[in-house]
Amino acid sequence: KAVHAGIGLFALTLRWLDWRLAAAGAVAALLVNVIVLPRIGRGLYRDPAARHDAGIIAYPAMVAVLILVFSGKHIPIAAAVWAMMAFGDPAASIAGRTVGGRTLPWNSGKTWVGLLSNWAVGGAASVLVFLFVSRREPSADAVAILMIGAAIYAFLESVRAGIDDNLVGALPTALAVYQMSLAFPPPLLRLAEI
Repeated sequence: KAVHAGIGLFALTLRWLDWRLAAAGAVAALLVNVIVLPRIGRGLYRDPAARHDAGIIAYPAMVAVLILVFSGKHIPIAAAVWAMMAFGDPAASIAGRTVGGRTLPWNSGKTWVGLLSNWAVGGAASVLVFLFVSRREPSADAVAILMIGAAIYAFLESVRAGIDDNLVGALPTALAVYQMSLAFPPPLLRLAEI
């Protein structure tokens, strides 16, 4: 979980990096995770006996997709959702395991504490990363859009879909954040006009 979150700090580099270079970096990370980690990094796997770890492959793949879809002036949206992935998911796992509590009706493997932790930590991280990458001052509408987005991400991540959660929540959340940024009428900040 520390590696998962630590890699998320690279979202801050989207403030300076050209989207093409950032996408190339995500693809390079994907290739390292597919080719190199099975040989030297199995200790990072959930199941060290497995040939590959789906989450370790899906994470950089989804980061690459976010960067490609939200390239150019929309890159802060990619950075914000990357922060949700990087910090919300580990927070949910840690809180769910240490605090426990009632399980979710739609997924008995996840708890309400984990879901709320995912939303709170992922939302806060997304706001901070968005503001840093976009070079904007905090505004209530941007915070509201991102916190709603974090709630969507936390819910989607909690759904038992049969595929890795990195693939389930990130792109739909980013698309929802983008759409919400278009729907808010002036004079509210429109995230898409960054």
